Amino acid sequence: MLRCVRCFCFTLLTAFNMPHSAFAGAFMQKEAEGQVIISISSMDARHSFNKSGIVIPVAKTHKTEPSIFAEYGLQDWINVFVQGSYTHNQVGAPVNATYSGLGYSEFGGRIRIVEARGFVLSAQSSLRLPGPSDHQNPAQIGNTGLETDNRLLIGKSFELGGFPVFSDVSIGYRTRAGLPANEWRSDFTLGVRPWSRFMILAQSFNAVSDGRGRFGFPNLSFSKLQFSAVYEFKQKWSLQIGGYTTLIGRNYNRETGAIAALWRQF
Repeated sequence: MLRCVRCFCFTLLTAFNMPHSAFAGAFMQKEAEGQVIISISSMDARHSFNKSGIVIPVAKTHKTEPSIFAEYGLQDWINVFVQGSYTHNQVGAPVNATYSGLGYSEFGGRIRIVEARGFVLSAQSSLRLPGPSDHQNPAQIGNTGLETDNRLLIGKSFELGGFPVFSDVSIGYRTRAGLPANEWRSDFTLGVRPWSRFMILAQSFNAVSDGRGRFGFPNLSFSKLQFSAVYEFKQKWSLQIGGYTTLIGRNYNRETGAIAALWRQF
């Protein structure tokens, strides 16, 4: 019985949290230019990190999520972006729950604060609207509330060994209405272009909850590592393929997943 309870708790806490293949970052789109990224991700989890960070078995969770992300430069110093998704989420025995429907939709903007010699500092804010609405369904609970996300982003482009390289760091705070606690968020990206039409991305996605949530939702943390490759197969068209895993965490599933995305610049 205790094992079933733990399966339920850890599964419902993490059913919807996954990395994004779309990459905006600190760097700005030029005026009247932008990009669209259509992606699909697939994730499985059979184990979870408990409150001490120890891996334990839990109910199997599978999630498939197609999404679309678009950003546009209103001016060189101000960009707007939108992202929408559709989610199919399955939680296995002993929970046995399913959700298929809209995921979170995100609307936001980013402004450039400073730019000089390959360095850029920008700020970003967004509003995230939930698709799930049944907080009693284990495949939806914890993801039915309105969210806001505010971040400071730092980017730097340079050369390493003769190859173009860029790094990108974002640090911010996400408010979460409903049961889960608010979260401190940080993402890190390193991109290397060994050939003119080929780029390798190493990304880390991290979160730490700001205390405990409501009605028994515990504090949580996670760190995910994602590697992917982006190939420009045609002018302004690129294909991204990659995978990710959860390295460490507390009260969070150990997820393993894959992503594929089509990029279109305009």
